[in-house]
Amino acid sequence: SRKNGVRWIIPTKGSSQRNQPIANFPRIRNPKNKTYLTTIGTDTAKELIYRRYEISDPGPGYCHYPVSDNYDELFFAQATAEKRVKRYSHGVPYYVWDAGKRRNEVLDCRVGNVAMIRILQSRFGLTLKEHIQPKEQNQPVPIQRKPARESRFSRRSI
Repeated sequence: SRKNGVRWIIPTKGSSQRNQPIANFPRIRNPKNKTYLTTIGTDTAKELIYRRYEISDPGPGYCHYPVSDNYDELFFAQATAEKRVKRYSHGVPYYVWDAGKRRNEVLDCRVGNVAMIRILQSRFGLTLKEHIQPKEQNQPVPIQRKPARESRFSRRSI
């Protein structure tokens, strides 16, 4: 990421601490390795994803899956592999996400995707409302972005 710049590669690290934002994109470089290491609040992202699994009517937040051989029973087993489990520390209850030795790569990819969308929205001005396709039209909607504000991230030498 140091070589290619923050607009091409965003290094991430998961954090399972409670009440972390889904994506915490830093404003300054990490002095140790000179990168913009983004911390992903995995617990917060998983709570959001599981709440969206409960939405049964198509619309905002609904999870759309195309009819395809790629979305089989194994895919959905991995997407829902983790359970929220109550634990206690010194008599104080808290929750953790536990996969219970089940594979959960699909859920981890969804967490990463949610974090990247949040970064694109907050740092680079991406809006998703322009990408929603009206039901009566079959034409794809062109991608539009807000004008990027002038910052050191937008000035990239080629």
